Amino acid sequence: MASVETEADAKQSQNLGWRTFRIIAPDTPLSDNEILCRHTEDDRVQCSACLLCDGKSSKPNIADKAHGLNWKVSNFLKYLESTSN
Repeated sequence: MASVETEADAKQSQNLGWRTFRIIAPDTPLSDNEILCRHTEDDRVQCSACLLCDGKSSKPNIADKAHGLNWKVSNFLKYLESTSN
C-alpha cells in the first residue's frame, strides 16, 4: 500500500500496481476508485479491527479527510496549497 499526497500520485502508484492511502481536504471529493476511511465514517471502528489498510491487493484504495483540531486542519490545507504551485 502506497501512502500518497495527491490524486496524481495515487493514479501513478495505482498504475504501478499499488493500492493507495491519502489524506484529503474536508471538502475534497473521493476519486472514483476510493472509499472513505471507515474510522472517519464511524469513530467506533478501530484500525486494528478494520484492516482495510493492511496492504492486501484485493481491497480498495482509501482516503481520509483531514480532521481534528482546527489549527491542524488549517496547517494541512496550507501545506496542500504550497505544494500545488
